[in-house]
Amino acid sequence: MYLKHLEMKGFKSFAKGIEIDFRPGINVIVGPNGCGKSNIADAIRWVLGEANVRNLRGQRGEDVIFTGTDKKKPLGMAWVSMTVDNQDRVISNDYSEISVARRIYRNGESEFLLNMNQVRLKDIHSLFAGTGLGKRGYSIIGQGELEQVLDAKPFERRLLMEEAAEISGFRYKKEEAENRMNSSALDLIRLEDIIGEVSQRVAELEIKGAQAQKYLELTEALGFRERKVMAFELMGLQREADVRQREVTELGQQLAVVRDLFHKEELAFQNLTSRQSKARDTIAFHREEKYKLTAVINRIEGEHRLAEERINNARERLDQMEKDISKHRELMQKIDSDLELSTHDLAAKETELKGKTEEAEKILTEIQATEVLENNDRVVLAKLEGREVDMIREESLLAEQAQRLEAELKKLREKLEQSQNESFYLMDKMKGERENLTALRNTIRNGQKSLDELMEKKRAVESKRELAQGSIKELIDKSNRARTELEEINRRILHLEENIRSHAGLSEGVRNLVTAVSKDNRLVPGLIGVVADLLEVPSGLETAVEAAVGGALENVVVQREEDASKAIALLKKKSWGRVTLLPLNILHPSGTERRQVEAILKVPGVVGLGVDLVGFDPEHRKAVEYVLGRILIVEDLQIGLKVFRQHLGLRIVTVEGDIINPAGAMTGGRNNRRGPTPLQMKVNYRESVSLATAVTAELETLISDLEMQKSILEELDADWNTVMLQVNEKTFQHELLVKEEARTVQFLDDSTRKIKAFNSEEDRLLKDIAGQEGDLERVAVGLKGMKEQLDNIRGDKHETEASINQNNRMLDLLRERHAHCCDLVDLRMRELEARRNNLNQQIAVKESYDRTLTEYESQIKKFDVMALVEQERIESLEEEKDETQQKLSDIKEIILDIEGSLNEGNRRHLEAQANVESLRGQIAALEGRITNGEMKKLRADMEEKNLQDQWTEKFGDEPFCDYLEEMDKRRQKIMRDEAVNIKESLGELGPVDLTSIDELSQTRERYDFLQEQMEDLQQAREALSSIIEETELIMNQRFQEFLRLANGSFNKTFNTIFEGGEAELLMENHENPLQAGVDIMVKMPGKRRQSLNLLSGGERALTCIAFIFSLLALKPTPFCLIDEIDAALDEANLGRFTGFLRKLAETIQFVVITHRQGTIEIGDNIYGVTMPEQGMSEVFSITPREAEELAG
Repeated sequence: MYLKHLEMKGFKSFAKGIEIDFRPGINVIVGPNGCGKSNIADAIRWVLGEANVRNLRGQRGEDVIFTGTDKKKPLGMAWVSMTVDNQDRVISNDYSEISVARRIYRNGESEFLLNMNQVRLKDIHSLFAGTGLGKRGYSIIGQGELEQVLDAKPFERRLLMEEAAEISGFRYKKEEAENRMNSSALDLIRLEDIIGEVSQRVAELEIKGAQAQKYLELTEALGFRERKVMAFELMGLQREADVRQREVTELGQQLAVVRDLFHKEELAFQNLTSRQSKARDTIAFHREEKYKLTAVINRIEGEHRLAEERINNARERLDQMEKDISKHRELMQKIDSDLELSTHDLAAKETELKGKTEEAEKILTEIQATEVLENNDRVVLAKLEGREVDMIREESLLAEQAQRLEAELKKLREKLEQSQNESFYLMDKMKGERENLTALRNTIRNGQKSLDELMEKKRAVESKRELAQGSIKELIDKSNRARTELEEINRRILHLEENIRSHAGLSEGVRNLVTAVSKDNRLVPGLIGVVADLLEVPSGLETAVEAAVGGALENVVVQREEDASKAIALLKKKSWGRVTLLPLNILHPSGTERRQVEAILKVPGVVGLGVDLVGFDPEHRKAVEYVLGRILIVEDLQIGLKVFRQHLGLRIVTVEGDIINPAGAMTGGRNNRRGPTPLQMKVNYRESVSLATAVTAELETLISDLEMQKSILEELDADWNTVMLQVNEKTFQHELLVKEEARTVQFLDDSTRKIKAFNSEEDRLLKDIAGQEGDLERVAVGLKGMKEQLDNIRGDKHETEASINQNNRMLDLLRERHAHCCDLVDLRMRELEARRNNLNQQIAVKESYDRTLTEYESQIKKFDVMALVEQERIESLEEEKDETQQKLSDIKEIILDIEGSLNEGNRRHLEAQANVESLRGQIAALEGRITNGEMKKLRADMEEKNLQDQWTEKFGDEPFCDYLEEMDKRRQKIMRDEAVNIKESLGELGPVDLTSIDELSQTRERYDFLQEQMEDLQQAREALSSIIEETELIMNQRFQEFLRLANGSFNKTFNTIFEGGEAELLMENHENPLQAGVDIMVKMPGKRRQSLNLLSGGERALTCIAFIFSLLALKPTPFCLIDEIDAALDEANLGRFTGFLRKLAETIQFVVITHRQGTIEIGDNIYGVTMPEQGMSEVFSITPREAEELAG
């Protein structure tokens, strides 16, 4: 896998569309400073998903878009597309090429594309995770990032190594799982709250549902009794229809007799038809058998002829084989003679070849001896050259060491001077800080006193706020209770209004009639209303009026008798029941003698006449007088009896509802009916409205008091905020002073330690300077001795080269003689091989003839056996043919017998068919008579149908016969009484919410569903926890293994680059192994183990390069981009760097941005970045050969 193509447009300085084709190997990008080279690295970072624009040397996301120049306007979009070759499937993807693109607009909108399909940033990171190109990858190293790698925190260095170890994907999944666990914890809290609310709602609905269920049970019981009563009536009507049915039944019986006879004749006819069909099938079967036997005979005759032909063919083959055997035996004798001659000739040639081979081997021995002498001389020469190179390298190293020691000696002296200057500076500063510390502590003591006074004031205000908050809470609770009570009263008022509007408590007939006329007053134009609606009964007299009037409250008042007739007709048509109608124009209520009544009204305890006590519209007086004109209401039963003895002929009713009839009958007791009557509903409505008004007034008072308390609390809050502001300000000032005090004390302590450290550092630097001066002197002595050794080695090298030239001349002569002998040996060997091949061919021909004779003899035996078998088969076939011909003769006789019986059956079949047709005519005549009888019965059923229609209208398609069991007239009366009692029980239930049953079921389902979700969430959290533990275990194991391998690779790479020394990666001690960082410890050649901070600039750069290259060697990335990391290297270190880079380039594609000539020289492809127009970059490519030609 490698970077194949990069396209940019509008990205930073690349305003025009730029396309760069990269190739495997080392791709070098060069150009002057400021021309936009590093923008190529930024483009690759950006398209790979870099989210931090500061890493791209910008402040905002739009900074990557071309900002324009003096001559060119800014662009509105930046686009970068990168294509990588994936033929080796480094990325598990079906594509051999993967194209990643990123686009951003000036409004901040951006998008990622993967093979021109829009994806998320998360998908890009996931795609390249573990390849070294991820967001924590090590494949792109920009300017100044070498120092960042070394100066990075240990944990950041660990993340870099995790990318190399392909663990970063596990860490990403672990973090994602932890985020999901945190999210699920919030979901669990929300679920618990919802479940609490739903469970409370379930408890409420269970109460309402039980009431609704009871209502449904009573309604079902009422419907059952009404069905039983009506079904019994229908049964009576059906009995009348049964009489008409008898006539049809008698005709049906006659028809059944004729049909039985018809079925018998038809069955006989069908049996004859079946037997005839079977006879035909039998004939067909035997005919088929006949054809099969004929075919068998033909087959036998064919096989007989085939067997005779096989015998004849076998005899012909036997004759031919005997002739071939004779010819083969003659040829075998000739081949034996030729073989004997060839064998003698081959032995003579082999003797001649042996002599020539021995001569060639002797010459070869002389060549090998001479080559050993030459090789020994060359080994000596190689050693001398190696020693020469080593001595030159050591001389160069000593020279470099001398330079480095001089430079380090200069740095040590500079550090010594700097340390002394800083020590003097700290001493002066400490003197001023001590003076500031004394003044600061006095200020802190004064500030603490002011803060204590403010805290006391704060506590006093908080006490008042708590009292005000308690009052507000109490008022809120009271107002909430008042609102709840008012809502309940309003619901009760709405329910009462609905019941009054729907005439609840009235009989079904009255309700249906009034409802129908209210929808369409043309049905009964003069309908005024129900008596109960026309009366205004004073409070306390409702029971008396209801007891006195009774069912008359349901009487319907109309204008004229025509209206009453229309209403009765409508009731009959719709089967709504019976209703008492009061037409005002013909109504004549019986009055009373006013003089007698006026005298009675003066009796103590007499309340008055009913008609005088209630309110009503004067137009409706006749109706009111009709129901209440002769009703006298008294306070109690004793007064009633006293008045009754005066024989007024009035119906006397007490306030409690006890009744004394004019004839002396008395009615009293307590009504068990708990459901409200129409008059009681009106009273309840008036009381509810009055109560709602009172509660509303109370609520307004509470709200007024609440606003007042809130106003007081706001004033207290303002006071508290003022005090808190002062407290916070004082606290802040106090904390600042305390921090300043602590900082000053810390500064003095730190400065004291630093001065001690500076003194120690100065002592150490003086020792290091003395040591460096001694090392420099030793290096100078070593350089002098090195030059003398080089002169001696070069003299020995000249003598060895002369000896090698003499041995080469001798070898050329011996090799020419040996080649001539080898040619002769090859010629003789080819002749000998040809003769051996000819001999082998003759032997092979002889063996072939032997096998052929053996095969002929075997085949002769097989042909004899086959002829015998075929002869036996012919005899067997002749016997089978005789048996088959006998069977064929028997079948022909059977076929003649069956054809005779078939003709007799055809005659009987025709006779049976005639009888069936005669009976079919009789059946048609009887069916016509039955049809006439059924028409008569249909007319008798019309009356029953009317009642049936009423049943259907009321109960639908439910069959009434299911309700006739155990019914008689006495049972019918009992059922009617029970229906009345059930209606009263339904009234006592009051308002019922039938939807609560379904709502309860739905709420329970929701509750169960929420419980299941709770369990699923808990199981998911357990699964996530298990996944996190497994992931952490895998990450820890893989990282430990990778750290071991990385340690070896880093140490090896470090040793190679520095030509010695040691390097080690150490993991920090941490309670969580996955959070433990990685430290770097190095030991430079000839030095002690030391920290990275003490290394020189070049050493730090090379150490970082060794660290990065060790990761690349251990886990190669698809490509690696390095941006001017060689800038800090001197020429010697640059050579090491380029050498190692060339070695890694065998497996990794490199894109190198550089200014250094040594790095440019190793490039396989060179790309130049220029800026022909200010602010706009362009790119061109060139190969190293073209570059040399251009350079001349």
